[in-house]
Amino acid sequence: LIHQVLAGQTPTAMRQATHADIARRLALAGRGADSVARHLLASPAGTDEWVLDWLAGRPETELYALPRASAELLARAVDSIPADDRRWEVLAVRLAHALFWLGQHEQANKVAAAVTRRTSDPVVAARMRVQMIRSAGRTGPPAESPRAGGPLPGDERLPAGWQARLAAWSANLASFDGHAARGAALAAEALKHAARSGDPLAIGHARHALAVCGQAHERAEHIRAGLDAVTGRDPESADLRMLLLANYVAELTYQARPEEAA
Repeated sequence: LIHQVLAGQTPTAMRQATHADIARRLALAGRGADSVARHLLASPAGTDEWVLDWLAGRPETELYALPRASAELLARAVDSIPADDRRWEVLAVRLAHALFWLGQHEQANKVAAAVTRRTSDPVVAARMRVQMIRSAGRTGPPAESPRAGGPLPGDERLPAGWQARLAAWSANLASFDGHAARGAALAAEALKHAARSGDPLAIGHARHALAVCGQAHERAEHIRAGLDAVTGRDPESADLRMLLLANYVAELTYQARPEEAA
């Protein structure tokens, strides 16, 4: 109560400046993103140079712990700097991911499409394209089409692991559009690239695509193989594992195996 009264009696400009100063001191001391972000959100310091550097330099996994606060701070940052600033791409990619995790797919797609148009990095463009495809699967085709712009499956500029991921999600998009044969062919291509890369996540994505686009009698086998591959604890692994588990429950239920499904 004393804290609230003292804060309420402090002039707005002074209170905001104090929050900005506290945020900077906490960041310099290496404190966690939650404590720094709390003060940044209470101040107008979202466009200060140190804030831009701090947002671009934090581990990306921190976004998943604070997606709403991160999205607000990143949106401030992206809007405050020109696209030719070296930090714009890093911040915009992180903003697109934070919005995606919050389920704000329309805004996420707009940011992802902007990154895809401007980046010269094929892996960054592939990441954004995959995210747009995933949003299309959840909400229907977005205003910014995942079919336009960025690298395509088989693009030799991409490492094998990213060729696999892009082919896998392009397979899902083709299946979603009613092109079953195209989807099955892309899913098989994804597994080929994934095996070549040895990347567990790429293998998991490819197996997920084969379960969606392949033969019905092989679905459970592909899902189990995908689950066996995805054992990491990072947020992307957890997300893919949840997708595979949800599909496995549905498949076991379809096969009248209720005890295993439960």
